[in-house]
Amino acid sequence: EAKEDMRFVEALCKNLSVPFYSESFDVNLYAQNNKIGIEEAAREIRYKFFREFSDNNQIDYILTAHNKNDVAETTLFHIVRGCGVSGLIGINRQRDNIIRPLLNFNREEIENYCSELSLSYVTDSTNSDIHYDRNYIRHIILPSLKKLNPSIVDTLKRLSDSAVAVNNSLEIYEHFCDNILSKI
Repeated sequence: EAKEDMRFVEALCKNLSVPFYSESFDVNLYAQNNKIGIEEAAREIRYKFFREFSDNNQIDYILTAHNKNDVAETTLFHIVRGCGVSGLIGINRQRDNIIRPLLNFNREEIENYCSELSLSYVTDSTNSDIHYDRNYIRHIILPSLKKLNPSIVDTLKRLSDSAVAVNNSLEIYEHFCDNILSKI
């Protein structure tokens, strides 16, 4: 299935005259060697590839398709695991040279946009496997919370945005205090 997804993206890039690059990794082996879960291993490998590829090819920015639902899921995931203020951020709009321009749009809005423009896309079948924590949150927890608050995705995104503001204020305060202490 991953090869089919890759061929889809390769064909899309070709149709749009966009250069296409790919790399294959043994995610299971990486996960075993690093004693981490498959999802975390895949994320680590993916971002390592992005960093190395951008460094080696003088690429200034990497854009990902993370959206508002991803923020809500990640924020809730962090809350369940016991996070501090920075964990409430969920997904940063930018970290280093990685930018996530779609964080203000939910998955349904993006899918509707694609439908309106007759744009095809691929959904990874593992996204429906509730054995993965994130998918359990996506398919079980969030729909349950929607019964209490139909706008839960927007609510969690606002919480995340508030955490960004608080975290930025704390960083400014810490920087200010460090400067004062260094002069004493």
